[in-house]
Amino acid sequence: MVQEQGVYSNIKVTNQEYTLLEKGLKYNLGHKHKYWIRNLALEAESAITLLPPEEQNYMHYQVAKHIKKLQIPHRIYTPKAF
Repeated sequence: MVQEQGVYSNIKVTNQEYTLLEKGLKYNLGHKHKYWIRNLALEAESAITLLPPEEQNYMHYQVAKHIKKLQIPHRIYTPKAF
């Protein structure tokens, strides 16, 4: 049984998993892969095909609009000097 700050658990974890848990909830587990937007579009397309035919065109439009926004490189805001 593991005891940490009053929390008890019977879950067995490896040392690697425990190290990751110690990093906390805000730790970023991964990075975006090179083709993450393309993968997102393909997953969205798969989901859209499950919708009723009369709703598919609207959803294609919405997904395309949002993916275009994602493709724009994000600029870091730098305040202008007075």
